[in-house]
Amino acid sequence: MHSKIRVLHILDELNTGGAERIVFSYFQNIDRDKFQWDFVVTRYADPNKKGILEDKIESMGGRIYRVHRKRENYLKNINDIDKIIKNGNYDIVHSHLDELSTFYLFSAKKYKVPVRICHSHLAGTDRGSGVEMLCKLLKPVMRWVTTDKFACGIDAGAALWGRDAINKGKVYIMKNAINTKAFTYNETIRMIKRKELKIESSTTVVGSVGRLSYQKNSDFIVDIFAKFHEINPNSVLVLVGEGDLLGTIKRKMNKYKLHDCMRLIGSRNDVNEIMMAMDLFLLPSRFEGLPIVMVEAQCTGLPCLAADSITKEIKLSDRVEYFSLDNNAEEWAKLLCNNIEKNNRDAGFKIVKDNGYEIKYATDNLDIYYSRRIKELKHVK
Repeated sequence: MHSKIRVLHILDELNTGGAERIVFSYFQNIDRDKFQWDFVVTRYADPNKKGILEDKIESMGGRIYRVHRKRENYLKNINDIDKIIKNGNYDIVHSHLDELSTFYLFSAKKYKVPVRICHSHLAGTDRGSGVEMLCKLLKPVMRWVTTDKFACGIDAGAALWGRDAINKGKVYIMKNAINTKAFTYNETIRMIKRKELKIESSTTVVGSVGRLSYQKNSDFIVDIFAKFHEINPNSVLVLVGEGDLLGTIKRKMNKYKLHDCMRLIGSRNDVNEIMMAMDLFLLPSRFEGLPIVMVEAQCTGLPCLAADSITKEIKLSDRVEYFSLDNNAEEWAKLLCNNIEKNNRDAGFKIVKDNGYEIKYATDNLDIYYSRRIKELKHVK
């Protein structure tokens, strides 16, 4: 019998996206003498395309499995993960892929894994009619193979599990918690990062962090900044992340002639420090769950302008303002200018911590939950 509680997390990748950074933060703080956490990466089968978090995870004892990409061969993808679960002797399979978790949790049920978690990270979706139809068909099976319902927030939980499940306390809210000390504003770090990015101390920096994707509305960020830059020429846009819209963003950068005032810096493992170099945070996403980047930005004291499609649960301070995506880029830019005055960097740490988003506290709660549920369900194995 193995001495550690064995947990398998299933994610698309281990890069700088919200879900994977949340899981990584918990992994950093979980008791690794008590737990063995392994990870399946479904998006990048090529070992030369490692996510930015992978080396860190392996150095801390986490095992990472690469499988066939869903887009290339779904059957091979499912079979690969089926074999991992069959041979892994896991106590918990924790999937972060919403309704698509069904295929993997079916394998977990087949091999009598006692705790099978489906985790909702989205409060609203616009995934296309084909994906929506598939997810609708999968939901009844998903509920059958899942033992434990998880979500990053109340709205995300209601989106996948229904408002009644939330009201009855049947959904565990695993908060998108952060290391608040790492995101506490530091003036020295701000100056170092600005020098690294070739940004003057007097320049206004608009920033965003996330996958460059349709969901994040990343190309609209460039539209907004182009108008903002007309109003405030001494400004720079910093985009942290990678994704399918990189080409579109570069074309818009050429169109607006923004080469000298945009920094496309890709995936980073120093997001906390990059945020300290920013003055304004922008997140015009089409849909989200409970975006961890908004927790991080508020912790560093940044004024945040977000789409009103994003859950109001994330508003932890008066530094967050919501705006409709029905408004055009110029209107967004004008409102962004009005938010510059909210830039008070001192109180963010306490605001975030007082709202229960400190990672050590959240990890202790997860440890207790995992351990209790295994004891309750061990007869299933």
